[in-house]
Amino acid sequence: FVLLNLLFFKTLQLFGVGERHSLLLTAAMALGTLVFVQMPYFSAHLVASFLIVAGVYSLLKYSILLNNKRYLIMAGMALALAAAVDLPAGFAFMALAPLYLLWKNRRIKQISWYWLGALPILALHFIINYNITGDLVPIYAHPEFYRFPGTALSVHTTGFRIPDADYILKVFFG
Repeated sequence: FVLLNLLFFKTLQLFGVGERHSLLLTAAMALGTLVFVQMPYFSAHLVASFLIVAGVYSLLKYSILLNNKRYLIMAGMALALAAAVDLPAGFAFMALAPLYLLWKNRRIKQISWYWLGALPILALHFIINYNITGDLVPIYAHPEFYRFPGTALSVHTTGFRIPDADYILKVFFG
């Protein structure tokens, strides 16, 4: 949680936002969004949020310092880890990063540095999934892992919990 807010603060400063305004905006993000609600427990969403902010920060840092390829490798690693932790959000940002690089700098060679950081982590992610489940589908998308005596989970064919109205109200209003 603290590292996420620190990176958010540093990202604002990359855009030239003053220190005082960066501090206020970081406090607003930390206390006024779901990031604060997710802080008390170790959630995949919080870890994915940190990794996505770290990846975006690295991409922005690369855009400023064009000759430093380690920021591209770090961005690839962070966004690939985010995809391993939280598939929908992680893969969305991981897929958009090369498009951002093409739009910003118009060089295809730099995308290979990005994938140099991302591919080993993605390969490890899929190897672990394959060894556990026998396929490349994520572990949490297998409904058979949720069916056991005494489970309180409501499971349909994809393995995800079907949210009911009470659950949705608790997520948005506590």
